[in-house]
Parts: sequence; C-alpha cells; structure tokens
Amino acid sequence: MFNPGGLLRESNVNGFYPFLIGKQQSGIRLGANRFWRPLGDHATGINADFNSRVGRVIGRVGYRGIGLGMETGGRMSRHLINSSLTYTLPRLPGFPVFVRGMFLRGQIIYSVDDRTPLNVSASLSQTLFKRARLNLNYDRQVASGTNLWQLSFFYDFTPLRFINQSTVRGKQVATSTSVFGSVAYDPSNRQPFFTNREQIGLSGAAFRMFIDDNENGVYDEGEELVPAKGIRLDLSANAALGKDGILRVTQLQSYWKYQVTLDQKFFSDPTLAALQDGFAFIAPPNHIQLIDIPLYRTGVIEGVLLNEERGTLQGKGGMRLKVERAVEDEEIGLRWELTETLKTFSDGTFYTYNLRPGTYRLRPDEQQLAYMMRVFDEANSNAVFTIRALADGDFVEGLRVELVPSDKEEESRYPRELRLRVHRLTEEAEAAYARKDFENAWNLAREAHLLIPSPEREALIKKIEAKF
Repeated sequence: MFNPGGLLRESNVNGFYPFLIGKQQSGIRLGANRFWRPLGDHATGINADFNSRVGRVIGRVGYRGIGLGMETGGRMSRHLINSSLTYTLPRLPGFPVFVRGMFLRGQIIYSVDDRTPLNVSASLSQTLFKRARLNLNYDRQVASGTNLWQLSFFYDFTPLRFINQSTVRGKQVATSTSVFGSVAYDPSNRQPFFTNREQIGLSGAAFRMFIDDNENGVYDEGEELVPAKGIRLDLSANAALGKDGILRVTQLQSYWKYQVTLDQKFFSDPTLAALQDGFAFIAPPNHIQLIDIPLYRTGVIEGVLLNEERGTLQGKGGMRLKVERAVEDEEIGLRWELTETLKTFSDGTFYTYNLRPGTYRLRPDEQQLAYMMRVFDEANSNAVFTIRALADGDFVEGLRVELVPSDKEEESRYPRELRLRVHRLTEEAEAAYARKDFENAWNLAREAHLLIPSPEREALIKKIEAKF
C-alpha cells in the first residue's frame, strides 16, 4: 500500500441525509477524519455541506475545519468555506446546437481566518459529435495572483481513446497528447478485438446468434448468422457488434453471474426468436466466452371458437381467448404463463403469430363465460398444441374451442353476480398459486368453493394443500 504521508492510522466517519424542500431534492452531509503520524503529530478535520437543486441549477455550500497538533503542544487551526453552482443547459430546439447540454460550473473557496478568498475556479464541458468532449477550466490562486488555464479534448475512436491537454500557467505553456487502447483475442472466432477501455483482469462474452437450419441446437458451418444487438444484461457492460456478425460484450467483472435477456425487437427479422427469453452465465477471468444462441422462426396458429346454441355449434365472435405457455418451475412443477390475449372474429375464427417454440394452451375468458352462462368443454376441444423449433417456423391449424351451456341446476340455484364472483376468486387463486403464494391461493380457492362447490375447485384446493 502506497503511504506518501507516512501515516500510522487514519479514521473517517461520514453521513448523508437527503430531504425535500418543497419539491426540490436537497441533502446535508457531515463528516470527520483524524490522522496519526509516527512522531505524535496528529490532524483532525471536520466537514459539513448542504446542497440543493432549483430547476437545472445545483448549489452547494460547505465548511471544512482543520486542526493540527504536535507533540510540543503547538496548535493552529484553519476554517474554510466553499460554495459552488452547477448548471446544465437543456437540449431543446430553441438553443443553438453547439451549446445544448453544456455543463457549467463555478466554485469559490473562502478563508474565514484570513477573511479573503483563496481560490476561484470555473469550468465548461460540452459533448461534441457524440464521441468527443471538450473541457475548459480556469483556476485562480488569489493570494499569489496565479492564473491557470487548461483545455482538454477527448475523442473516442472505436479501438482507441485520444486525449489532448494544454495548460497555461502564467507565461508557461505545456501540451500533452496521449492515446489509450487495449486488444483482446477471441479464440473461439479467431478474431482480435480492439477497444478504448482497459480489459486486463476483466472478462467478456461473444454472443453468436444464428438460424438453426438443421434444428440440432448448435452452430454448424454455413448457417446464417443474425447480427443484432438483441442482448440486455442486468449489469452495466460495453457491447459492440463486429463486422463478422458477432456481438461482443466487454467490461464484465470476473466470476460475476450475469442475467441475459433476449430483446426480439432488435432482430432484423421479427419472425425470429430463441427457445427461451433469457439465461444466466458466469464470466471467466481474462477470457472472452463464446455463447451460441440458436434462433428459429416463430409459429402461427389458427382455429375457431364454437358456441352451442339450441343443440348446434356456431362460431362466436368477440370472445377473448388466453394463450398460455407451459413453463417448468422447480417448486410447483408445470405452470401456465399468459403470453397474450386474442379476440375471435365475427365468424368465431382466430389466429395469431410470433409464438416461440414450446407447448401452449387456449383458454376462454372466465368472466365472459360466467356472463354468457357457458363453460369450456375441454374434453371435446382441441386447445393444447405445440410449436416446434423449426428453421422455417411451425404452422398449427385446426384448433377448436367449444363452449356449452353451464349446468342448469347451478344456473337456477345461484345468481349471476355470485357466479361472476366465484369465477373471479378462482382466477385469483390460480394466479396466486403461480406466484407461489400458496397461503393466499388456498384462502381464495376455499372461499370460492364454499360459495359454489364444484369438483374443479375441490381439486384446486387439494393441489394447493400439497405444497404446504
């Protein structure tokens, strides 16, 4: 550990309390520190500051007290007050392009003991061309009358970062130029990878998305790559799409676990999708990990909803159909997750598209069924189907959803309002079960069964009780 002050010990304590003044965000920060040196010298400092925002202006006023003590008993103290104002110009069409979003800051440090300013400074910062930034700083030491001007220009090329800095202090002028960058090697794709950020000690991932023509789940030579930035991570990182169609993500922390979400809207072909919405991986140190993501054409379904009227089946328009996908859950096993709700056409037919590979089922809306005094005839319906993972997409036709009149005895015994309530309670119980809120699911299912007993609700209660 580098210790230029030769300190034996150091202690710090800080606290921050945020609050609102009207609708403006404000805060107070308090702190203290103490240093111990080998010859018995010590130093104690206290600081406090208040900051608040008014519109686009951020103001700060702070105090710092420094006390020095020596073994001989000599003491001296110093009290400083500093204040600053920061303003960012809005990015509005009424402002000239070259000043939109400009950052301005001014600061003054005042000595209470000398009753005079010690330092006055101002700075300006502006982004240029989306990849460059220009900084201009002015600093004046009041006691010595020394002026310092500093002009800095940063430009981020894709593989390198260019920095030029010029400083004028009195009659002295100094200029420095530096170029920074790093190179990594992607062994899986045999490609060097250049970036303007540090990579040593960090990790990376190369996401290769492709159309799985032979449907074997792995990339084979000749299969079409899908160049897209359709990857989102739960933690910050840098992503760059290479000319070879591979998305490389860098600045990953070694050994960290990252959650990946696939964003289908970034694919140039909207009919493409992966088998899963996301996955997780652990980033290895000093290595670019290859991750293959096979893509398939999404599926299309079509069918008809039939309603029994006076002994005959007729197409029924305006009915809501829930499309639910089968999901494996480690705790509760198979559960059904709602993906979309579609409406039947006037003749009862329906269709939808963009369904990822997997197993699905169709369910009519329970509230509509209760209002129409109908039930879903699952035994005579063809409402469970599978979208296969095919390179050209799957097409499922001939789906059939049948509705029949509900039990006449139950209709005459229970009013419509009560049936609607029971169906709503049953639906809420199933939703709570899917969330693993078993206690709430049991209470809802039990209440529905007590209002209108049925074998289906009794089976639901037993399924929930099995999880306690």
